[in-house]
Amino acid sequence: MQGDQALLSTIQEHYTMAGQLNINKKQGVSGQSVDPAKSFKMNKVDKDFRSKQLIKEALAENDFLKNLSSGQVREIIECMELKRVAAGCYVIREGDSGSHLYVSSQGEYEVIKDGKVLGRLGAGKAFGELAILYNCKRTASIKGEQKPTFVWKCLE
Repeated sequence: MQGDQALLSTIQEHYTMAGQLNINKKQGVSGQSVDPAKSFKMNKVDKDFRSKQLIKEALAENDFLKNLSSGQVREIIECMELKRVAAGCYVIREGDSGSHLYVSSQGEYEVIKDGKVLGRLGAGKAFGELAILYNCKRTASIKGEQKPTFVWKCLE
């Protein structure tokens, strides 16, 4: 949906760090360093080809994730697991700390900022990345529609 992309672009362009208004184009993203001496075990979750493609395309369409290497994309796809979202429940809430990336799998979601519905997301949209990339609070809420929906959630 073209409207979904425009909506996310607006949120990403104007609300970058903890809700601060920013009109300038972002130059790059730098995450916290990880101690290479610490071991990291990634849990792989099996999924069908269609699910892998949905996640891959969602990452490729996201302004902040589209430049990941093919290896990074593959790792994200492998670690995502399907989660059911109960009817009318929030996936993420504005102002909360965020540590997960999500891709909508099935259903419709409302994008809510400052209590106002800004738009809707359908299947195949990545969200939740800003809080992770910028180590800031969630800039908007994402709420499932009035029937159960499903999202892919990147495991910790």
